[in-house]
Amino acid sequence: MSTRLGPLERHPDGRWLLGDPEGKKGGAHVVLEREGLRHRAEGAEEKLTPWGRCMELSLRPKTSPWGTSRLEGLLRTPYEPWQAPFAHHARRYAQGDLLVLGELLCQLTAAHALDRLGDPEWLQHVVTPLAAEEPFSPRGAQLLVQQVLRTAGGLVTPEQPRRDFITEPSPHHFP
Repeated sequence: MSTRLGPLERHPDGRWLLGDPEGKKGGAHVVLEREGLRHRAEGAEEKLTPWGRCMELSLRPKTSPWGTSRLEGLLRTPYEPWQAPFAHHARRYAQGDLLVLGELLCQLTAAHALDRLGDPEWLQHVVTPLAAEEPFSPRGAQLLVQQVLRTAGGLVTPEQPRRDFITEPSPHHFP
């Protein structure tokens, strides 16, 4: 049973965290709670963002030694962008894990089911088969997450056109 997928890791107390609570930058991390997301960082006031406010979430991994990884999103009531920087673990994250975690957030956003991330047992049932695979492309990650959400997660996600592929030319740009 896998307890991690890139920066997403199950803490020994059963909670799922995004980032390393013991890491650099004060151990900044995001706790996935039943009520919502809680961003924790040294010197910053903890604030719970309820799942009901989360319209979308995406992962922005660190791409350079001086960059910062963060969870980003769009909140409602009022509409506002949201972000939570987090510290890296000492280990390297596999590119496939980052693809899969990003795709998981994308598909849960499309299904309006981001609150499922707050259920530690459901997330364990989804992370275990996802972590066992290593997709080599965004399309492979998309298909893997769809299959796992259907079988292990009991969730059918709506078909979404890929944002990273052009499916048909726009009539405004091509006569």
